[in-house]
Amino acid sequence: MSDWYYSIDRQQPSGPVDTDHLRAMLANGRLPVGALFWREGLPRWHSAAELADELGPQRPADEPSASILPPQLPPAMPASSAYPEQRRVSPSTAKPRRTGLIIALVAGGLLLAAIPLLGILAAIAIPAYQSYTERAKAAATLAALAPLQAQVIAFHQANGHCPAQDSPGFKAADAYADAQAYLAEVSVITAANGHCGLAARLHGLHRDADKRQAWLWLEHTPADNGWICRSTLRDAQLPAHCQR
Repeated sequence: MSDWYYSIDRQQPSGPVDTDHLRAMLANGRLPVGALFWREGLPRWHSAAELADELGPQRPADEPSASILPPQLPPAMPASSAYPEQRRVSPSTAKPRRTGLIIALVAGGLLLAAIPLLGILAAIAIPAYQSYTERAKAAATLAALAPLQAQVIAFHQANGHCPAQDSPGFKAADAYADAQAYLAEVSVITAANGHCGLAARLHGLHRDADKRQAWLWLEHTPADNGWICRSTLRDAQLPAHCQR
């Protein structure tokens, strides 16, 4: 069964969802009429109407679906309650021979309290570093695609229409493979709205631990001569301008 992705208001794609789940969302009106859909094997994003034979009819949404917010974290424990209160020993009553034992107990208590703290710091630092390295990989991919983006714009300005894979100056999709840029192939496409674009299948960059195939799309917007960036990667893996 195919993994589907959907994009609302041309924002960052959501998914993957299986075919039955997506059909139910369309039938229940949980997705707006303007939503776009894609699965592996399709050359570009399509509207629900274009995919009616595959996904079934769509009932218009009564209202936009509510955003799903992540659960709130519990409030942080006040610093005053983080460690057990140490009983102060009056110098006038403490016996000299017990000083070494008291120091050892205090040091041991501090060490025991520090171990969980070190674990928490490691749990925060390691994922943050992994996200940083993955964003660096995605940035390398975007840098490698920049010359091809300029070529797409130049072709459109010269010819009045978007280029295709076999247009002069362009190569086969797999000819753009670049291990250092994490690219397996790059397809030259025309989006459903007529905008020129690129669809890149990534290599060495995966959306999750299951190493599912990841894609990145770039769509040229002639009105401002900019580019819309979308991907099946998670936001934490993407530069800021590609995030939802």
